[in-house]
Amino acid sequence: MIINTPFVEEVHWTKLIEESWSILDVRSPGEFADNALPGSVNIPILTDEERAQIGTTYKHQGREAAIELGSRLVSGETKELRLQAWMNALAANPCSVITCWRGGLRSEVAQQWLAERGVERPRLKGGTKAFRRFLLRQMDEILSVQKFLVISGETGAGKTLCLRAAAQTRPVLDLEHLAKHRGSAFGAVLDHQPSQASFENLIAAELLRTSGNSHLPLLIEDESRMVGSLVAPQALFERLRASPVIFIDEPLAKRVENTLREYVLESDLQHSEKLQRYYRQSLQQISKRLGGERYRRCLGILNEAIQRADLELHRECISILLNDYYDPLYRKSFKIRQPQVIFRGSRAEVSEFLGNPSRCLRHLR
Repeated sequence: MIINTPFVEEVHWTKLIEESWSILDVRSPGEFADNALPGSVNIPILTDEERAQIGTTYKHQGREAAIELGSRLVSGETKELRLQAWMNALAANPCSVITCWRGGLRSEVAQQWLAERGVERPRLKGGTKAFRRFLLRQMDEILSVQKFLVISGETGAGKTLCLRAAAQTRPVLDLEHLAKHRGSAFGAVLDHQPSQASFENLIAAELLRTSGNSHLPLLIEDESRMVGSLVAPQALFERLRASPVIFIDEPLAKRVENTLREYVLESDLQHSEKLQRYYRQSLQQISKRLGGERYRRCLGILNEAIQRADLELHRECISILLNDYYDPLYRKSFKIRQPQVIFRGSRAEVSEFLGNPSRCLRHLR
């Protein structure tokens, strides 16, 4: 790709994704939080407050007055600090492009300031706005032809572990990883989920990277439409629900142990008041479906398990939640859907099946 040009145009955007180029986004933090491009780092030319001031000036006094105010706000030491931050980011990621919302004034100024220091980088033509439109269009096109294979199974069966192990040898789409959420009522990872627009951008970019790279269908975990607070795109969700299923069938005791490991042993539960509070709040949110008596029982067991660091009590609480809450919901949904199940077995058997591409493809014919 030619990088010593002022712009990177749409014809090259797929390559930016496939080659994992970095994007220096100079929009304000608020804009970036609402709609971030994959692989982008936000080092603003204007803070949210400065942008608001300039916007007001532009509205009431015009473009020239707004530019003059921007030059005053970002000058001297402030300009030097921001310019140095851009130079550091670009030094760490030589394959980088610059963007703002429409690829106009802010990214052009950043490009000029950097060029004055001997650092030349192109900017995205049309900016973040155009690139997002491109990503959404690509996602729709890919989903119209892409075949999927869905890993399903009751809660705790190890679907995510199976999916991530399979990623070593075949294309996968890991929605929980992109959404920063494990998909269950207790599934937050105590990290902010991306915005809805950022989530959609990430999905589109991942589809661009994986589609066409294998003769095998794209592997995806069985998810509800909501992944935490985020919503899977309608076309993707419809494709997921219409695709054949591989079912991981594990006994309750095994699923309890899997859940214990993920949510207790591999977490900071015993030492994190924030996580303890989150689990209690999550339990309260499903109290109506659990029923008052079961909810109070689970809450009492959870509190005692945390206080005593008692794994047996954690197992008891998890067993109640799986048996009385998650399993009935899942079985009801699965029965209504009646998907085509092409293989059923333990997690080990499913992993073996997925590791044999020719066998897998025979079942799909």
